[in-house]
Amino acid sequence: MKKAYAKINLDAILYNYRHLKCQFQKNIIAVLKDDAYGLGAVPIAKHLQNEEGIVFAVKDLHEAIQLRKAKIIKDILVLGVFEKKDLSKIKKYHLQVIVTTLKQLEELKDTSISFHLKVNTGMNRLGLSIEDFKKAFFLCHHPPQYCLKGIMTHFATADENHKQYQVFKEALQGLDCSSLMIHCFSSNSLQQDDLTNYCRVGIRLYGLFKRDLMLKNALEIESPIAHIQKVYPHDFVGYDFQYEVKEKGYVYILPLGYANGWGRFVKSYAFFENIYLEQAGTISMDYTAYFSTQKIKKDTILELVSLHVPIEQLADYNRISIYEILTRLRLKRIYL
Repeated sequence: MKKAYAKINLDAILYNYRHLKCQFQKNIIAVLKDDAYGLGAVPIAKHLQNEEGIVFAVKDLHEAIQLRKAKIIKDILVLGVFEKKDLSKIKKYHLQVIVTTLKQLEELKDTSISFHLKVNTGMNRLGLSIEDFKKAFFLCHHPPQYCLKGIMTHFATADENHKQYQVFKEALQGLDCSSLMIHCFSSNSLQQDDLTNYCRVGIRLYGLFKRDLMLKNALEIESPIAHIQKVYPHDFVGYDFQYEVKEKGYVYILPLGYANGWGRFVKSYAFFENIYLEQAGTISMDYTAYFSTQKIKKDTILELVSLHVPIEQLADYNRISIYEILTRLRLKRIYL
């Protein structure tokens, strides 16, 4: 039986990269953590790595080594916490890491490993206090026993980050950062400014950001129809009889369920040629049912995520984030 699949448009991702770089006048750190949010880090990195100034960011050492073994030669920044036992591999694969404590900084002394200092500006998850950041910056320059590459922070919110930005700006005031990568903005908070020269872009790179209409959607999820069931008013569909049919129509069974990472959504839609089919009942392990009064041929391919059924609407309907939907998916990928 044919299965549902995800189509990833690599040229759309390349277009989005170039568009964002031009729009915000900054170099871009392309965030490929968690296998590029489920879209495939290696194929995407290969498609982007000839772009001037690009840096890739990943979650951990394992993801970074995976890119290196795939012959990705551009700079790679490991966003997660590193341990002292990892230093030999970090050096071997020419990776950059993030320093969030003075102890980590001491461990990097005389290693020639490049790193970014992360400043805690209010999120209180990872990062140096302002006082420790000043100490770290001083140590990196007197004498130069360290390979400081950049300075960064992480905003807690997308829209109300002015306070954190000011803390970050004041922390850097009076410091010579002219040769460093300075970055604080991410997909949800991108803007032009005079302080930063890089930005970290993840979900926006893939066009899955409803506030930027100039981007191209790089992801579509489609499914064949496994079975068609004719139904009548007062029939029930699926487990626990939660969906009652209100009018004569058809239930289309798709070979896609939570075993494929298609979450147990309360509400979702499928689409085909101006026809929207509503989810009928609960999503099971291997199947999802959709209802329509209109007859559709069995060899039809239905759209589950596309321009007609945006992923942000699916997230809004079910009160979850786009990131949760993407990173759970376990579908065959087709690269265009």
